[in-house]
Amino acid sequence: MIMTIERNKIITVQAGDTLSKIAKKKGTTVNKILDLNPNLHNPDVLIVGQKLKIPSKDVEFSVRFVNLLDQAPAGIKFKIQQAEIQLAQGRVTEQSNEFSITAELNSKLSVWAKKIGDFDFLKVAELNVIDTPPIVILKLNSVKINSKTELHPKKNSESLISAEHQAMPSQTPINDGSAKKEQGLTYVIGTNTKSEPEHKVLDRGCSCDKDINIDQLAAIFPNRKKANLEEFIVHINSMFKRYQINTCLRKAHALTQIGHESGSLRYLAEILPKGKKEADVYDGYKGRGLIQITYKKNYDAYGKYVNENFLGYNKMKLEEPKWATDSAGWYWNYGTSIDLNNYADTSDLLAISFGINGGFNGLDDRIDVFKRAHKTLRVLSCLSSNATDSEYAPFSKSAVYNKRDAAFAWGLWSDPKSNKKGVFKNADNSKAGYARFLELNNEVPIRRARYGFKSTEAMIFLAKERAK
Repeated sequence: MIMTIERNKIITVQAGDTLSKIAKKKGTTVNKILDLNPNLHNPDVLIVGQKLKIPSKDVEFSVRFVNLLDQAPAGIKFKIQQAEIQLAQGRVTEQSNEFSITAELNSKLSVWAKKIGDFDFLKVAELNVIDTPPIVILKLNSVKINSKTELHPKKNSESLISAEHQAMPSQTPINDGSAKKEQGLTYVIGTNTKSEPEHKVLDRGCSCDKDINIDQLAAIFPNRKKANLEEFIVHINSMFKRYQINTCLRKAHALTQIGHESGSLRYLAEILPKGKKEADVYDGYKGRGLIQITYKKNYDAYGKYVNENFLGYNKMKLEEPKWATDSAGWYWNYGTSIDLNNYADTSDLLAISFGINGGFNGLDDRIDVFKRAHKTLRVLSCLSSNATDSEYAPFSKSAVYNKRDAAFAWGLWSDPKSNKKGVFKNADNSKAGYARFLELNNEVPIRRARYGFKSTEAMIFLAKERAK
């Protein structure tokens, strides 16, 4: 299905930015930006590092990979990027060669691919998203004939998706005269008049292009009975497809966060402290769904995305397995300032956890779930992952290292003298977090106290004391 989605995008103000410059660059108006940012009291003054909501139009379309016989070029690995942001990646199989993409209007995408046995990806196409496009058929020779991009035959030939591409390099065939079967054809290489080498897809046993099954889910959440997990399995696989959680590593990280936030798929709604009513918290919309969406604005935004009403009494629908699961996928893509698939691709567990939790509550449990998911989904055997073990990016390599508040949170949760729970206490980790916070705070000073502190001065004082 092809559709255009209106949504808001979060950008970070850079040095030299003005509202008019941003509006011109993003194809919108200053008034529209002001409407989305009511707290922007002085539009003539922007602060470097400030977050702004910007109107954005996304386009959903599909990319279909075929070979010269219009069959799936099984074994090809691909990735589709917008600048440095990875929108999709995976492996083409005989059963799966069409992939859904969501991209910003007027953006330029690059398509990269490689054959089995190759070490490097090569750019095979560029797509300019300048209007709602048809299905894009990307014709690749998995061996040596030039690639070719075609429009879907049911669509007008004047597509507004354009493509420029180059050939993928060939491999030298081993002329052993043995019979080969590839893409539906059986022949002997020694008698192949075109001398085109073939590659054979090896079943590495990973979960990129497969639905996960109930045994895998039970292995990831061993404290739950299969009977209690079965009602989620269909919805989880549907969510993975809809929100492009389509590699073993992405699935492992998504299940890690969903599992922790929901108590291993046990709780579909937040349990409030005794004596508190829902009307008293999150403007009347407590956490619901497997990733615990809160606040009316988020209930409303998700409802508009799926064309359902979750406001008022209808908010209870988010406790149904279908919507509880799907809303977690929506939050994974749109609930934070970045699609969490991007962090999953680099195994940045710290950045994902901070994006969802705002701190590091329950990090130790998230790590335990991740290790089980990593093993169960066989990430080490995955063709889409370069993982060599089940380790995640450390603080110094994580995106949180360059986030001021996240760096403070890492120091605070790791601090042996702190009452924050969920992270193994380590003085060295704590000092590293506090020290990095102070460095970043010198560049962009913190303006709002967080994590139970009454003032930013108190946060800075603690960081200086603990970083010694």
